[in-house]
Amino acid sequence: MYTSAHLNNRKAPDPNDPSTLMKEDSISLCCEMWIDSFREPNKTVNNLTDYLRRFELWVLAYQKVSADDTGAYMPRSAITRSTLEDLLALRNAVLDSRFKWGARLEFFIKSLRDKMDYELLSKRMIKAILTTMQPSPFQNRIVQEVLFMILEPIYELGFWRSHLLLDLVGMVISALMRDVRDKKVVDLIKAALTTPVITTMPEDVEKKKTKRKYQKKRVLADDEPKPDPYWLESFFGFAPEEAEKVRSWGHCGILSPLLANVCLDELDRWMEGKIQEFYRPSKNDVIWNSPEGGIEQGNTSWPEFVPTSGPDKTRKIDYIRFGGHILIGVRRPRADAATLKKQLIEFCDQKYMLKLDNESLPIEHITKGIMFLDHVLCRRVVYPTLRYTATGGKIISEKGVGTLLSVTASLKQCIRQF
Repeated sequence: MYTSAHLNNRKAPDPNDPSTLMKEDSISLCCEMWIDSFREPNKTVNNLTDYLRRFELWVLAYQKVSADDTGAYMPRSAITRSTLEDLLALRNAVLDSRFKWGARLEFFIKSLRDKMDYELLSKRMIKAILTTMQPSPFQNRIVQEVLFMILEPIYELGFWRSHLLLDLVGMVISALMRDVRDKKVVDLIKAALTTPVITTMPEDVEKKKTKRKYQKKRVLADDEPKPDPYWLESFFGFAPEEAEKVRSWGHCGILSPLLANVCLDELDRWMEGKIQEFYRPSKNDVIWNSPEGGIEQGNTSWPEFVPTSGPDKTRKIDYIRFGGHILIGVRRPRADAATLKKQLIEFCDQKYMLKLDNESLPIEHITKGIMFLDHVLCRRVVYPTLRYTATGGKIISEKGVGTLLSVTASLKQCIRQF
């Protein structure tokens, strides 16, 4: 009787208690999502709200954003109870559709470095915050990280575009709903795309000319991270020209590259079809596989050798995409390259409503050297002597002419970085 009464009087776990919501390790949960996505890659996901409820992901997102904000990793044990309660309030606001992207004055959770009391701000300060570009709010980045951790295993993409689509919202949502049918997640991303970055526009704002003056050496605060040394800044700044501008759509932040690749997935599939269509292997060229998946029967003495002349010259297409920057290598006559260019322009016009001109799609011969991602691609002509064993054990030597694709880092770009 005593045991039964004791069990009946035991209180049920509080659903608003953050400590009871962290049941699993957040990294293990992310790995589980990746494994499930790879197990069924073509499956349409109808329910992502369950993952959106998992408080473990919100804690991991807070740790990642705090590390970017303060420059130091914060273990779970170092997160205070009040911070976990604020983080839980943010999660509940997202689930209840009370969260507003780009809020400037009302926050569910703030950064540890943000010491400003927004209730005591003057009207002039409030106007300045509302009418000027401000860094992305701390709580915005947490929600972006959670959505990114949920959506990345589904799409397995992480680059960005450099061109903005005309009908961006409709294009992204339509492409997104091909694989995701969860209304809560789709509405959250749609709100991030459509919510204005600046709530009200300033009236007659005049830019004042600021004179350069001597500034005293600033002393860092106790909770302020130490700036990176010059050599580390140079290392992180050593990026190709194509990666200098990071496109950010609305309040999507880190989600922008992922959503851009969702849109460009159709372009990748279209190019894969063109690669199969233009592929014509040579009998003497064993470096390429046949469309059926078998290896071409040819001379195996030097697999890097590619014939450059003759009727059996290899015909193929190479396709590289870095965000919205595309490099297409056509090992065919120039007329075929012009035909592919025309088809690509028509495809982008029909699918993306994007008008491409001749300057954005130049046709250059490989002998001139092609600059892409700070590397120069050119052709090296080689005259090898191919030796192989023929039928009966006889060794045969053949003189040939072939090409090798040479990829070297651009010395000019390297000097410019330093």
